[in-house]
Amino acid sequence: AWQAGDVFCDRVVVRTWDNVPRTLVYKLEAGLITEDLATRLPTFAADGTPLADTFVGAVRLVARDAVGVLPEAPPVPLTLFDADLPLEWHPGETVEAILHWQLGYAVPQDYQVYIHVRPTGSGDIAAQSDGPPVNGWYGTSWWWPGEIVADLHQIAVPDTLVPGEYTAYAGMYDLTTGARFGDEQQVATIEVVAP
Repeated sequence: AWQAGDVFCDRVVVRTWDNVPRTLVYKLEAGLITEDLATRLPTFAADGTPLADTFVGAVRLVARDAVGVLPEAPPVPLTLFDADLPLEWHPGETVEAILHWQLGYAVPQDYQVYIHVRPTGSGDIAAQSDGPPVNGWYGTSWWWPGEIVADLHQIAVPDTLVPGEYTAYAGMYDLTTGARFGDEQQVATIEVVAP
């Protein structure tokens, strides 16, 4: 019954599952689909240009067992609450590190995470990993103050890394300006051993 040019305001109720495994940010997509659910109808902008996607916003779905520990005053911008990673590495392997972050207050932007591995007592970077927290699924602008966020990163250990003692550090920075957010945090002391 719709005519070309008609504009409708359509209210839709979306039910979420009660077993969301992890708090993440999800994109909302809207569109029309045929009655048999087999075909999506194409969508266009007001000027007639075809739309590649129909994302209309984003929503934060909170896991039922989400855990947060509110910081005690005075809050600091960023705390590395805990970290899980192996303490013995071998050249050429890829290591997984789970960083447990906590913000002291809400922030309006999304920061990048870095992990730098340096020979103990040196400022030289021997290995590193950079990327958005939670692989881009949960930017810092969505985090609640005091919430503990588990953040998995992979670190490629160079084939040429000399065996010895190294220290891993982590922090966050503004991807646009390179400015650090909060203090750099020591993650762990690592022993690199020959394969």
